Amino acid sequence: MNTTMPPGTTSAPLEPDTAPAADASTTASRRLPFARLRFAAAVGGCAAGFLGGCLLAAIASPWLPAERRGRFGRRIIHRLFARCFAFMQWLGLLECDATDLDAIAGEPGLIIAANHPTMMDVLLLIARLDNVCCIMKASLMRSPFLGAGARLAGYVVNEPALGMIRRASAALRDGQQLLIFPEGTRTVTPPINPLTGGFGVIARQARATVQVVIIETDSVYLRKGWPLLRRPPFPVRYRVRLGPRFAPDGSPERLVQQVDEAMRAALEPGGAAAAGPTAREATGGRGQEAGRGQEAGRGQEAGRGQEAGRGQEAGRGHEGGRGHDLGVRRGRVEPGSGPR
Repeated sequence: MNTTMPPGTTSAPLEPDTAPAADASTTASRRLPFARLRFAAAVGGCAAGFLGGCLLAAIASPWLPAERRGRFGRRIIHRLFARCFAFMQWLGLLECDATDLDAIAGEPGLIIAANHPTMMDVLLLIARLDNVCCIMKASLMRSPFLGAGARLAGYVVNEPALGMIRRASAALRDGQQLLIFPEGTRTVTPPINPLTGGFGVIARQARATVQVVIIETDSVYLRKGWPLLRRPPFPVRYRVRLGPRFAPDGSPERLVQQVDEAMRAALEPGGAAAAGPTAREATGGRGQEAGRGQEAGRGQEAGRGQEAGRGQEAGRGHEGGRGHDLGVRRGRVEPGSGPR
């Protein structure tokens, strides 16, 4: 994936690491001292955190009121993922720029449609957003490792299809953000897989805006077919940026087509997010207009001040001219008044 950095940045674009798999460990050791030990610490620390979170969820769930369980579970998962990412960054294994997500944090009833290059994408987004509902495979929901936390958080199981649409729409109406990967699985045919249409139906039924999110990475770690415990070259770099957002005005098919075009345009070489208002632009545009209005007002006032100043100077010049003429006329009338 060869991309152009956003305006105002000087970093090199993120490009995939194409080194042969056999050389990955050698490259990792050369790039990062004690990479093997750091990687083991990261995997062990995150696994312990997940197990601890699941244990906490299993203990707390029966004691919490039904209306508070979901929010409590989502916050626990958010904080757990945030600490895992902070730990990996502290170890020097991860470099991540996801500050664009701050513009949509806390915005209720929003569908977040992201591309899905690696298995890390879910952790990356939830680590930044604290009230996100996910759609999960039924097999993962039954997993002893992930199931307890997912059920406590109120995540939506993906089957049956009609039940998924109904539960996801209810979550959006409740003010949650819904995280969806429209590709359905990790990307295998860059820039993105063909999109599934379920999110278009959900958006139409819940009357929810769809925000496109673009995830980029230069790493092969946890892409399709990459094992969890296989060490990649470090550091792994991620960047998240906001694409356009779309209102559910047309048909679900049209909405899916718009999201597909936006993702492809953003991920193509030299591409940027397709035309459309983003959350940052929607809030920043009004400030820019107000700023231009203030500048125009100051310009008008300055212009009026300059005109007034020129008028005063012209008035003084005109008065001086009349005085000079009067003196000349007096000189003509009284020729003996000059120097003797």
